[in-house]
Amino acid sequence: MKNAWLVLAGLLVVAGPARADGRDTASGARRAVPAPVSMMAVPDAENEAAEPARPATVPDAAPARVPAPAPSAAPIPAAAEVAAARDGLSLEGVTGWLRVASPRRARPGELRLGLAATYYETDSYPISGTWASQGTGRLAGSYSVDGHWEIYGALRSLATSTSATVPKLVQAQGDFLLGGRGAWNPAAAIGLGADLRVFVPAGTGGLLPAFGAPAVTLRGLLGWDAARTVSSLKVPLDLAVNLGATWDRTGELATAASSPAADYASAIVRHPHFSGGFAIATRLAGFEPFLEFSADVPVGVDDAALKKATASVSSIFGAAAWRLAPGLRWTASSGASLGAAVEIGLGNRVAIPGFASAPPVNFVVSLGWATDVGRPPPVVAQAPAPAPCPAPAAAAPAAAPSAPDFLLPSIEPSAVTGSVTGKVSAADGSPVAGAIVAMGPGLPRAATDETGSFAARELAPGAFELQASAPGFVAGRAKVSVEAGKAAAVQVTLEREPPPAPKTALLLALVDAAGRPVAGRVTLTGPKTLDGTAPASGVLRFDSIAAGTWTMLATSPVHFAARRELKLQAGGTGLQVVVLAARPAAPSVAVDEARGRLVLAKPLGFEEKKPAFAPGNDAVLDEIADAMVSGPWKKLHIVAHVEKAGRPIDAKRLTEARAKTVADALVARGVPAAWIETAGKGFDEPLMPGASPRARQANRRVELLVSR
Repeated sequence: MKNAWLVLAGLLVVAGPARADGRDTASGARRAVPAPVSMMAVPDAENEAAEPARPATVPDAAPARVPAPAPSAAPIPAAAEVAAARDGLSLEGVTGWLRVASPRRARPGELRLGLAATYYETDSYPISGTWASQGTGRLAGSYSVDGHWEIYGALRSLATSTSATVPKLVQAQGDFLLGGRGAWNPAAAIGLGADLRVFVPAGTGGLLPAFGAPAVTLRGLLGWDAARTVSSLKVPLDLAVNLGATWDRTGELATAASSPAADYASAIVRHPHFSGGFAIATRLAGFEPFLEFSADVPVGVDDAALKKATASVSSIFGAAAWRLAPGLRWTASSGASLGAAVEIGLGNRVAIPGFASAPPVNFVVSLGWATDVGRPPPVVAQAPAPAPCPAPAAAAPAAAPSAPDFLLPSIEPSAVTGSVTGKVSAADGSPVAGAIVAMGPGLPRAATDETGSFAARELAPGAFELQASAPGFVAGRAKVSVEAGKAAAVQVTLEREPPPAPKTALLLALVDAAGRPVAGRVTLTGPKTLDGTAPASGVLRFDSIAAGTWTMLATSPVHFAARRELKLQAGGTGLQVVVLAARPAAPSVAVDEARGRLVLAKPLGFEEKKPAFAPGNDAVLDEIADAMVSGPWKKLHIVAHVEKAGRPIDAKRLTEARAKTVADALVARGVPAAWIETAGKGFDEPLMPGASPRARQANRRVELLVSR
C-alpha cells in the first residue's frame, strides 16, 4: 500500500497539540491549513472528529461485592487476581464496543487503559477521482466512580494523505475528549444510561487546543440482557441501542482559504448531526464476538450542497455515514485484552460539503488493560464459616447460561439468581485463608477469609464445578447445584503439595587405564538432558540436579566411549570415576551397514568346550561396546555357533552360554541390557561343510547383528 506507513504516523499520540501539514509537528511553530487542489467539497469523515481513542477490551462478568473482612482477616489477594471478566472500551473511551456505548453498570473503582489504531486506504473517496488514506492512534482511559457513574477521556493523533490537498500529508496531533456516563437498571435484564462528552480539537497554530471549536455529544443508551429473559438461549447475549446528537463547531477551525478536501484531511465537520447505533454481542470462554451498526446523519444541509457533491445523493440520509462492523475481543484473566474489527462503509462514498461519508473499509486493532483500584477486593466472605455440607448435589440436566449482568450484584440472591457459600480447608481440617475459588469460565471468583470461608453472589441457576487453589496446595474441585433465590453451601478440601525433592550434585572424574586425567565430553540423560565438557583435569561437576536414575555417556577423541547407569540419592554430592580405554592404532571392529552387522578382524576366543572367554578379548569387547554406545544402533543380536562335534543338545547349550557371556561383557562396558538379544545355534548353521581345520575354525564363530 502506497501509504501504509500512515498507520505508524497515526499512532504517534505525543505532546505538541497542533493541527499541521506535512512538516515537523513537535517544534511548536505555527501551522497552516493545507491549500486546496480541487474545489469539490469534502470535509472530515463523519464522527471521526468527535470520537477518539479506543483501547482493547475485556469480556464482562460481574463479580460479587460484599464488605471487606475485619482488620484481623488474613491478607486477601489483590483485586486484579480475583477480578472477573470485564467490559471493554469504545473508540471514544467509554464502556462499549466500537462506536456503540453500553448501558451496563461499571465495576466500582475499575480503571481501564487502552490503545487503538485505525487505518484505511481507498480510491474515489471522499471526492470522486481522488485517493485517500488515513491512520489514527488513540490513547484512552476510564474510571468507574461508584458503578453508576463513569468518567473517561481520550487523546487522538491523526495522519491523512489525499491527492486533493497540497501538501498531500496532513497531521493532527493533540485532539482530546472528556466525557461522563451514567447507567441504571430499572429491571434485572434492562439497562438504561446517558452519555455526555466534549471533543476539543488541536488548534491550527501554537500549542493550545481549540477550546472555541468543540463538538458536544449527548446520547441515550438502552440495553437488554437477552439470556435473562429468553430461557431457550444457550449462550449469553447482549443487545444495546444508542441514540444521540452532536453539536459540532470544529468548522470554526477552517480558514477562508480552506476547502472541503482540506476539511476532510484535517477532520473538520461543519454540520451538527444525529447519531445512532445498535450492537449485539456474546461471550465464549474469554472471547467476545460482536456485530455493530452505526450511523451519523447531518442536519442543516441545503439541497444545493447535496447536488454539488454528487448526483447520487438526493437527501441527507444518502449523505449520512452508515457503517457495519463485525469484531472480536479476547481477554486474559490478568485484565489484558486484544481486539480487532473491520468497519464496512455502506451507501454513498462521495462526501457532501462539510460532512464526509464512511470509508469503504476501515481496519481497527486495539489492546488494553483493566484493574480495580481504590476499593476492597471484589469477593470476601463476611458470614461465619458454614458447617461442612453433605456430598454435592447431583448435576442438573443442563446448566443455565452464565449470562453477563447489567446489574451490579446485590448482597443477597435475587428471585432469578442464586449464590454459593462455603469453606476451603486442608485435609487436616485447618482453614485455608487466601484461597481463590473459581466458579467457571467468565464467572466471578471468590477469595477466602481467615476462617477459610467464601461467598459468591449472583450466579445463574444450574450445576457448577468449583475449583479452589492456594499457594502450597494442590487445586481441589467440588460440584454444587445453584437454585434461584437460594444460597447453596459447599465444602472444598485441598491436599498440601509435597515438599520439593532436594537437589543433589554429581562430580565426575574421567581417567584412562593408567589413572591419568582425560579431557572429554559428558552427556547426562534423565529427567532432562545435561551436557558438560571436562577440561584437561578430567573433573566435571553437575550441580542442582534431581535425584533418580541418570544415564551417563562419556566420550573422548582418542578413547572408547563409556556409558553408565547412575543412581543418584537426594541431597549431597555423588562421585563417579569413569575409566576410558584407549583406542587401538588399528581398529579391529568395522560396521557393515549394508548387511547390518559388526565385522571383527579377530574373532572372539573361548576356552575349549566352555562358555568362558579365552585371554586376549578385552580390546575387541571394548571396541564392540564403543560402536554400540557412540553409534546410532539401539539393537544388538548376538548369535553364537560351534563346529560339528558331540551331541546337538550339548552344542546348542554351549552356544547359548557363549552368547550370554558376550552380552554380559558388553553390559559391563555400558551397553544397555535392553538393547541386547542372544541366541545359540549349535552346529545347525555351518559356514563351511566338512570337518577340516579350516571348516572347524570358520564354523566356530559369534555373529553380531545390529539395527537402529
